[in-house]
Amino acid sequence: MKTKLSIKEQIEHMKAQGIKFTDDLCSELEAEKFLENSNYFFKVKSFAKNYEKVNGQYKNLEFEYLRKFSILDTILKNIILEISLLCEHLLKTKLCYQSSINSDDDGYEIVKDYLNNNIPKTILLYNEGKIHYYSKAMLDKYRNNMPIWVFIEILTFGELIKFYDYYTKKYHIQSRDRINIFDLYTIKSIRNISAHNICILHTFTMPYIDNFRFSFRLKSLLDNKNLISRTSNQIKIPIIHDFLCLLYIYKNICKSIETKTMIKNKIDSFFNECEKYPEYFCKNTIIKSRYEFVKKSTSIILS
Repeated sequence: MKTKLSIKEQIEHMKAQGIKFTDDLCSELEAEKFLENSNYFFKVKSFAKNYEKVNGQYKNLEFEYLRKFSILDTILKNIILEISLLCEHLLKTKLCYQSSINSDDDGYEIVKDYLNNNIPKTILLYNEGKIHYYSKAMLDKYRNNMPIWVFIEILTFGELIKFYDYYTKKYHIQSRDRINIFDLYTIKSIRNISAHNICILHTFTMPYIDNFRFSFRLKSLLDNKNLISRTSNQIKIPIIHDFLCLLYIYKNICKSIETKTMIKNKIDSFFNECEKYPEYFCKNTIIKSRYEFVKKSTSIILS
C-alpha cells in the first residue's frame, strides 16, 4: 500500500528517484507551490513514465519537464474536446441532411423503429421521472412522436454513433457518404478520456501494441504520403493514433473554411508551445521522434 506523503515528502520522494529540481528551471520551493496550487503529485508524476529509469533512477529528468508535460497535456485535451464536440455536432448535421434528402424517410418512422430495440439513457431517466431540466421540456412535447432532428439532441455521443450506424445501414447509404463507425468510436474514446481530465500524454512513449486495431483510412492516407516506414508502428500508440484519427474525421466532415482556420491556429499554437523549450525534451529520442511524426502527420491530414 502506498503511503500518503506531504508536499515536502513528495519532493523528497522524487529526488530519491533521480528527479532534479534545478533553481534556474524549477526549484524545490517553486515545485512546492506548484503542487499546492496548480496540480497534484499523482498526476504530475505520471508523466515520468515518458523517461528512462535505470536501477530505480530517472535519467535526465527535471521536475520542470514534468510540470511542462502537465501543461501541454491540459492544452491538448482542450483541443481534443473542442474538435470532438465539433465532430459530434457535424455528425448530427449530416444525419439531418441525409434525412432531408431521403424520400423513404419521413423523419419519424426511423426513430420509432429504432426505439423498438434501443432506449436511450435520457428517455429511461425521463420515464423514471429523473430527467434533468435541460431535456424535460423537449421530451414533454415530443416523447410519443419524436422526429429525428429532436431525437439526436437527447443522445449521448455513443448513442448517436449507434443510431448513425443503424440509419446508414437501414437506408443503404453509400460508403463514400458514410463516416467509418470504428473511427467514430475512436473519437468517442479520446473525447471521453479528455472530458474526464485523465492524463493522456503520460502514454506518449509507451511500447507499440502489436495487435492494436487502427483506422485503415488513416493509415492509407499516411502511407500514400510516404510515411509508411514510420507509420506502421507509430500509429500503434493509442494516443498518437486516436488524436490523428480525430483530425482525419474532423478534416473530412468539416466544410467551414473559417472553422478549419480557427482549429489549425489552435493546433499550431499547441505545437509552438511544445517547442518553446526544446532543451526539455531533446535528450529523449523517443519523445523527439514521435513528436516529429505527429507534427508531420497533422500537417498532412489538415493540408
